[in-house]
Amino acid sequence: MYRRNPCLNQIAQKYKEDKEVVLLAMAPESNDKVTNFLKKQPFNYELVSGGHHYFKQLGINFFPANFFIDKKALIQNIKTGTPIKDGAVAFYEKYSAIIEKLKQN
Repeated sequence: MYRRNPCLNQIAQKYKEDKEVVLLAMAPESNDKVTNFLKKQPFNYELVSGGHHYFKQLGINFFPANFFIDKKALIQNIKTGTPIKDGAVAFYEKYSAIIEKLKQN
């Protein structure tokens, strides 16, 4: 299981009143593992379990995996891992820019 990224919690805070944006994390682990994880690492957005089939189908091997889905429910972008080398501000700005672009389309 991976650690929550504080930048994602900041993005969740930024868009919490925006009905066009839904932040949803998917974990490949079982519900029991996710429940135990959330007791130690609370998320400010939804985390669902049992996504290992989706990860396998999409060829995702790194976590966390962030899916950017448009209004037509099509995956437009997938970002995996945590971009530590870019820093928290760059991470926040990149993800916010992706979300804003999807909102315009």
